[in-house]
Amino acid sequence: MHYLKAILLFIYITLPVTTTAQNMQGTITDAVNGSPMNFVRITNMRTSQTSVIDHNGFYTIPANTGETIVFCYIGYNITRKKKPKCVLISTLNLAMAPP
Repeated sequence: MHYLKAILLFIYITLPVTTTAQNMQGTITDAVNGSPMNFVRITNMRTSQTSVIDHNGFYTIPANTGETIVFCYIGYNITRKKKPKCVLISTLNLAMAPP
């Protein structure tokens, strides 16, 4: 009986954390010269939500574990990454390269 109560208490406590919106964030730089990139378009393929990085190359986008995030910039290779397993925020720094 105590075992069942412990399991139910654990589920009750952790449920709000697992249902909270999760984010993926990081910095995108140019693989050739290492400078922060501007105007890279970031898209969550499941939700179609998009984001654009700031002038320092920083981005943040809502993404749950396992969702594919696509990074696009004219003249550079398109990059696809899956959000790794993490509770709330995952950091993914990326260097984009021309073809």
